[in-house]
Order: sequence, then C-alpha cells, then structure tokens
Amino acid sequence: MRARFVVALVVALAVGGCDDGGDDAAPVSDAGPSVDAVTPGDAAADAAPEVDAEADAAPAADAGDLDGAPAGDAAADAGPADAAPDAAWVDPDPAWIVPEPAAYRVGVATRRMPVPVGIGTSGFGANSADRSVTPFAQVYPGTQRIHTHPDLRALVIEAGEGNRLIIVRTDTVGVSAALRRSLVARLEPALGARVDHQLVLMATHTHSGPGRLIDKPYWQVIQDYFWPELYVRVIDALEAVVLDAVADLEPARLGFGVAQTTELHNDRRCANPEEDEPALPVLRVDRLSDGQTKAVAVFHAIHGTLLSMREYALSQDASGGLEAKIAERFDHPVQVMFVQGAAADMAPGSPHFDPPADAAQWNGAFDRAERLGRHAADVVMAMFDDIEMSETGVVHGRTERVAIDRDILGYDPMEFRWEHGAVYCGAGYEERCVGEPPNPDLLRGCLPFPTPESAAPKQAPLTIGRIGDYAFVTAPGEFSTALGRRAREGVEASLGLPVLFLGYAQEYTGYSLAHDDWWQGGYESSGAMWGPRQGDHFVDAIVELGRSYAQPRRPLGFPQGVLEPVPGPYDDFEPFPVMPSPVEAGVLVDAPEAAAAGEVVRVTFAGGDPWLGNPLVTLEAQDGDAWAPVTWPDGRAVTSDDYSMVLSLVPDPIYEDDEATARTFQWTVELPTVRPAGGGPDIRGRTLRLTLSGRILVEGAGAPVDYAVSSRAFTVAP
Repeated sequence: MRARFVVALVVALAVGGCDDGGDDAAPVSDAGPSVDAVTPGDAAADAAPEVDAEADAAPAADAGDLDGAPAGDAAADAGPADAAPDAAWVDPDPAWIVPEPAAYRVGVATRRMPVPVGIGTSGFGANSADRSVTPFAQVYPGTQRIHTHPDLRALVIEAGEGNRLIIVRTDTVGVSAALRRSLVARLEPALGARVDHQLVLMATHTHSGPGRLIDKPYWQVIQDYFWPELYVRVIDALEAVVLDAVADLEPARLGFGVAQTTELHNDRRCANPEEDEPALPVLRVDRLSDGQTKAVAVFHAIHGTLLSMREYALSQDASGGLEAKIAERFDHPVQVMFVQGAAADMAPGSPHFDPPADAAQWNGAFDRAERLGRHAADVVMAMFDDIEMSETGVVHGRTERVAIDRDILGYDPMEFRWEHGAVYCGAGYEERCVGEPPNPDLLRGCLPFPTPESAAPKQAPLTIGRIGDYAFVTAPGEFSTALGRRAREGVEASLGLPVLFLGYAQEYTGYSLAHDDWWQGGYESSGAMWGPRQGDHFVDAIVELGRSYAQPRRPLGFPQGVLEPVPGPYDDFEPFPVMPSPVEAGVLVDAPEAAAAGEVVRVTFAGGDPWLGNPLVTLEAQDGDAWAPVTWPDGRAVTSDDYSMVLSLVPDPIYEDDEATARTFQWTVELPTVRPAGGGPDIRGRTLRLTLSGRILVEGAGAPVDYAVSSRAFTVAP
C-alpha cells in the first residue's frame, strides 16, 4: 500500500503543480480502489450550507446594523437585540475590538531565503523532470541554477501602541500552519502575545521555491523528505526579517488605489464561464520625513508557473517579475511586495512587447516574467500619483481557526471514505467544460492520506483585519476565482468596506472550489484534500468571521480549531557537512574582451559549496581607475539575485560520485547584453566586469573564508 501511495501521489500531489496546461501532472489510469460514489445531486443535499446570498447583498442586520461603519464603531453599542434568534452572545476578547485611528508607522525588510542551489523545488510532481542528483534533495530533482533568488519580505504597519500587522511573503508554493506556529513562538518574546492575531504569513506560489519544509510522513511526495536543519534556517531567517522590519518602523502615510488590467492572467479552467479579475489593488506607503515612497504592495491572482521543473531553477517566477519591474520605476529603493489572490484557475498572462532588433536569445519563461512585470509597472504607475494618502488610520488583525474533517463536512462514511483526507479523486477523467454534465464518478479512486500523522490539515488559521479604509481576509491554499470573489463579497457585505483577498496564506489545504464546480472534475478538483465540500466550508467560515468581526459579540458560526503546539524542537540534528574545494576561488573561463549587442556574456568561476550560501555576482562598470556596481534606476546594484543574469552550478566531480572528498564548484553566470523584454540595466558602450563573492572552504583550511574574484574587463558594443 505504501509503495503504491507514494508512486501515485508523486504524480497526483503536485497540488498547485500546473505548468500552464498541466503537462507535468499527467493522469494515472490506475489510481487505486474505486468506491461507490454519490452523484452530485445526491451530495448537494447534504453539503455544508451555502452562504445566504440575500443576507450578503448588504450589511447584515443581525451584525449590529453598522450602516457601513468600521467594526469598532458599533461594537460598544450592540446588544442582544442584534443577535440572531437563539444566538448566545459572547464577551469579546479585547484583541477582537478594532481600535481608533492613530498615526501610521511602517517598517520593511528583505532577506534571502537560506536555500542552497541543489534543493528540490515544490509544486510539481517528482517525475516532472529527469533525475538531478544533489546532496540537498532526496526524492525531487535537485536545482542547478538561480533565476531571481527566492527571498522573504516583511511589511510591518502600526497605528497606535500595540496595534500592528506583520505581513510576510515567502517565495514558496505555500505555507503551513506549523511553519507559522514556529514563527509566532519565535516572535512572541519580542513582540507580545498578540502576534498570532497580527501575523499574516503567505506564499507567492512559485513552483520554483524550496521544498523539504513539512514535517509529516508521506508528505515527502509533495515536498521531499523533511529536513530539520533547513527548517531551522528558514525559521531563523523569518524571525530576522520580521525583527528587521520592526526596527525599521518610522512615521508614514498610507493610501490605496486600484489599477485595472486583463493582461496579467487568464482562466485556465473550462468548467466554469470565463473568469477574469481586472482589479489590481495597490497599497502605497510614503515616508513622512521626506515624502518618498517607501513600500508598494500589489494584490492580484497569478498562478506561479511560468517555469517548469525542467528548468531546474530556483526562481521567484511571475511574482519576481512584478516586484522587480515596479521597483525599477522609482529613483530610490522601494520595497515592492506581491500579494497572491484566488489563483487556482488563473494562469499567468503573456503581455506582448516588441523586442529590440538586437535582443539576445534568452529563456522564454524568464523573458515572460519580465514582460508581466513591465505591464504591471505600466498600469500601476499610471494611477500611482492619484492615490490619496493619509497619516492616520486603523490597523488591526484577528485570527481564528476553522476546523475541517470528514465529520464536520457532513459526509456519509461511504460517500467520502477517507478519514484523514484524500486527493486525486476522479483520476483519469477529463474535466467537464461549461455546458457539459457533472461527473458522478469523481469520488472513485481517491488516494487517501493513510494515517493521522500524515493527514490533510484538519484546521486552518483565518485572519481578518483592517488597514485604513480597507479590510482584508486570508484564505488557506488555492481558491478558485469565483470562490474567492464570494468570500470577499460576503465580508464586504458585513463590513461595508472594500476587502482585499489574501490567498495561499496561513496554511495550505490544496485547491478549493465551489461544490458544483468541483463535480466538473479536472486538475483543480483532484487537489482538494477534503473533496467537494471543502471550498464551501471555508467560504462559509470566512463570511461568518466577517460577521463576527463586524459585531465582536456575535459567536463564530463555524467549528473552531485549537492553537497548535509549537513544532519540534528541531535542535538534535547533526549539522550538514560543508564540502571543501581543492582550489581557491578564481576565474575558470573568462569573459570575452568585447561583446556585441545581443550577445550573452558568460564567465565561469570557482567558488564555494552552496551550503555556505549561494554566491552573488555583481555587475560592475569602470569609472576612471575605479570600479563601481552598475545600478538599477532605484539605486540597487545589478546582481545575480535579480533577473538581470542567471547563475548556474556544475560540481566537479559530479554529486553522483559520492566517494569524493573535495569538489570544484563551477559557477557560471550568463548576462544578456540586450533583453528581449526591453529594459534592464543599460550596459551598451560600457566597460564592465563580473565579480563573484561568497564563502569557500579550501581543502586543508581550518574554516571557511570570504572571497571576491573578478572577471577581466569587457566592453559591450553601443
């Protein structure tokens, strides 16, 4: 049973593992034992109750008749008369009460994710690419290069003493509640017990981020085997980036605007009418001291699947293109944060720009990320100056936990037989498109999570809150566009405020679709860990949380989970050994003396083991007798961590030679002189060099040392 489960789930549990067409997730014909399935019509009668559309069409009368007022304004005057019949009013926790407006303070920080080249990615099935053996991956093919280095970004917003939101985005396929719980426990000593209400931890949903971060048996087929030392490194970095952002707090102005575009995503699912979400909300943060923009957050739904696993790359994918190209439009450093939305059925778009006549030949997925970012920057900056800014406002968050399992969802045990959840329901069936009947056989052949220790999540944190005149809600995992809209509009009806939908946040529960949509089948349906009723259950809970947020004395109308124990401790591992190099850092294959426009310049260096940290290549220009980094318009140095170049690793001897006691780590940088998407660093007619810096342990030395080595100077044609 275990062998069959692992083999099949390697293919199936690429939940979110879709390559703009799902060619990396081919169906398996023999998906497991079949069961007697309930037809969609039969199951619908027992499904979790739908949200009352009439009640959600306007602010709910039983929520205190707020008339669109902020939640905190009505709470003090509400009484039992406002309750639904038979409702038992509760004494609200002070942490639930929305505070009065106060002066804003904002801090930001960014840190590299401490993940080595060679780690496997997460989001595609392990069979989606040929084997690539590294010491950092066990089941999945190891990565071989970097395109936009994964990082962690924190945005901390305060308005009054203790009224704080901590928004952290990770370049991962998703985040787990366990990872969030570890981070909360780390932050509480410094930031207080309210951190659980204040923290929003979310993923960009790149499929080219690291795996090995989930400590559950059998989940190795989704993320590769859990690696405690890597987990500790990531938690250390998450704690540090939040504390860096808190230390950066300073008075600020905030404002929201909404750009509009239909070019950044497209509906990849035929089961529902064509979907689109043209709104692209923008949060702008300016320093109060000098008026300069400090941070920008953009909210949109774009499935992070420009790159396939066959690129063997660590990459921020589509979100990295948006963040980088928007940042370039400023003349000073600005942190840009992409916030993912309801992207289950939203493939990345492909805006077109005519390439320069002498553009270099460049990877199509890398180029597409730049084109997405260029278009996003155009529409954001077109409305940016019109955003109304304020020095004061409300900042608040509240976190609750919704429970979910087979019994809570009301399944008959013979209808959904899998006590701990299941995936890949309907294996081998084609998606039913609009106008086609639902598939009554989808609950056949589901692959179960076989033990309590490896179960699908049985609860998920949900966070709701306020930033100025906007509210926000989080959702665990991948919601369809229609389901996300329903959640957002339901909360808007209770609060009388525009609501931001933050997907892939706080926990990962796979795909969530509306009940009828699930029965149309397809890849998204197969990724729902609790079957056809999962999506409606989560939306009902989010809408109920919105009603309670509007009226804090209103009891939560959904089954609640409990605060999870802190995972670990993971401090008893044997540290992973660093492989020494038989040679010192240096240039192995140098740059040409001259490069034509449209050429790709390549240099190979000897560097250190990536477990010491991936090295960094900086592009430098000659200025008289000195050298200085080439910079983007916003003043940042042009490096291999951004999209300007790609850094690849070939070890010698190869990793499969497990008898080796030393290796030469050959790092090759590729720099296109003219980019197909346009833009990028202006290097025509300049004399340049590439400098690799990092850490290396030379064979025979007692400890690693820092190094920096440079290529020869080369000139790019005008």
